[in-house]
Amino acid sequence: HEHGAGDGHNHNHGEEEGESPEKGGEAADPAAKSAADAWLKTFGARDAARLAARASLPFMIGDQVVARTRDELQGVLQAMLDEAGSGAPGASEIFTAAGLRKRYGSVPAGVQEGLGRNYAVSKIKGEPFILILERRFGDWRIVGVAR
Repeated sequence: HEHGAGDGHNHNHGEEEGESPEKGGEAADPAAKSAADAWLKTFGARDAARLAARASLPFMIGDQVVARTRDELQGVLQAMLDEAGSGAPGASEIFTAAGLRKRYGSVPAGVQEGLGRNYAVSKIKGEPFILILERRFGDWRIVGVAR
């Protein structure tokens, strides 16, 4: 049965207003921002091996799996670094998929609601650069990028 207002259940579990984490744990998590910013800083330092170590497989670009092994991942990340040139990513903002949709009106390929993911939005050379983060073994890991 549906729970509505006044059905005797307390639906306010002490959350701040904003995005309710009740829908499958969908909430922007400050710990995801820390993980994203550390990864972006490593991106700025142009270290593909360290980027790969801080990411999880399979790795996606948009909704396509682009790497299933560490070697593939390092190659993909090196190509991304080469493409970015000297452009270093700016600081990130963390969103849920619903938060991204609310802010930008639509979401790029690879951004899906209901998976408990967080998305870190940064910019490289003025272009949006979105990290896809998933919680793995208690830590936020970068599992892909969207543009």
